Amino acid sequence: MSDKLHSMILEDRRKMTLSGVNDMESFDGGKLIVYTSAGILTLTGSDMKAESFSVETGEMTLTGEFDTISYSDRDRQTRTGFFGRLFR
Repeated sequence: MSDKLHSMILEDRRKMTLSGVNDMESFDGGKLIVYTSAGILTLTGSDMKAESFSVETGEMTLTGEFDTISYSDRDRQTRTGFFGRLFR
């Protein structure tokens, strides 16, 4: 697990800023799955766009309309996200 702290700022359900993001599993504009230092974060909504994402700092900014926010299992030992597969 990363030592980066995770935080989320949601503004008017239209803009979200995340920190403590370790990796991205998938993103299709309607559903985003990311690995954070607080667990696996799943967001659903519509017209979601990643405005910025820095692997080095773990910060991500998203826009769109956010409908659901959920966290799940913290253990990702057996899971490999998008960037993990890309940079093998």
